[in-house]
Amino acid sequence: MEVFQYPRRALFIQIKQAGDCLLCTPAARAFKKAYPTCELHFLVSERYKGILEGNKHIDRIIEFEEGSLLKAVKTALTLRGNGYDIVVDFLSSPTSSKLAYATGAKIRIGFGGRGRSWAYNKIPVDLNPDDYSAKHKLELLKLINVKDDGLRLDFMVPYEEMEKVSSDLRQFKSGLLAVVPVSRRPYKRYPPEHFAGVLNRMTEEFNITPMLLCGPGETPFLTDIKMKLKGDFILREVNSFQQFGAYIAHSKMFFGNDNGPKHIAVALGVPTFVVIGHINPSNWTPPDDLKHTFIRQRLDCQLDCNPKKCINFRCIEDIPPAEVYVRLKEHYRQAVSNEVSPD
Repeated sequence: MEVFQYPRRALFIQIKQAGDCLLCTPAARAFKKAYPTCELHFLVSERYKGILEGNKHIDRIIEFEEGSLLKAVKTALTLRGNGYDIVVDFLSSPTSSKLAYATGAKIRIGFGGRGRSWAYNKIPVDLNPDDYSAKHKLELLKLINVKDDGLRLDFMVPYEEMEKVSSDLRQFKSGLLAVVPVSRRPYKRYPPEHFAGVLNRMTEEFNITPMLLCGPGETPFLTDIKMKLKGDFILREVNSFQQFGAYIAHSKMFFGNDNGPKHIAVALGVPTFVVIGHINPSNWTPPDDLKHTFIRQRLDCQLDCNPKKCINFRCIEDIPPAEVYVRLKEHYRQAVSNEVSPD
């Protein structure tokens, strides 16, 4: 009888990024439904652990301390001592694969890949490269007889946080458009002046107020947008993922780059419209859900793109603001009820 039929303790690994961690939550839910008595731990970077806080399917969040070999060894020893029966490495990076192997778990599952397949003894085959990322993660669990429980993302916003944001936004009577134009990766950033142009046209046509949101220390990235906006707007620098969620939950729609807050909006059922560059949009857009869409332009170089070596991000920077406005306007009309302006 295989150990996965009666596992005592399991570990999920997704060290980064925020959106990727949130896309693991359907897998956590499905796992606990299949093995309700199994204690589920989740290894994640301290920077992103907030995305998982309050998740009822995860019994313990373990922080991964980045920065040195000594810290990595310390983490590996801790994981080894926890006595896991199953480890599922959703990241499957050089670092995470070593940590997965170091656990000594009898069942170690990962995506494999060059230089790290040795760390796992169960690897999925024939994955569809165009599938939604959350579905890819669920494919790993099929190797231990876990059935798909749907692609809904789980994210919890505390009541107290919602109340604070409600009080903050009470004075704004028009509908709010959550705008998150920041990204840590330059190849994911649509130019600020383009955002401003699109927002100015949207506020002319609809009774909405742009609500610019960013994380700690990111306000300078919004300077060019602020200076070019013609009407009223809101700007908030938030301190947690839960605070992001509270503000987004009070908005009619999310508009921005492909980033963690976009996936928070998806989890909260808020319609999304994102500007995408080189990445495959199918991997990051919920399938068969008309509330979520994107705009991109196809270039020949995208077929073998390596964004870390690219010096010209024209795949995202050259998308015409006029086209973004038209598509955003159409999506806003279709996805947001009672907000249709007369032609």
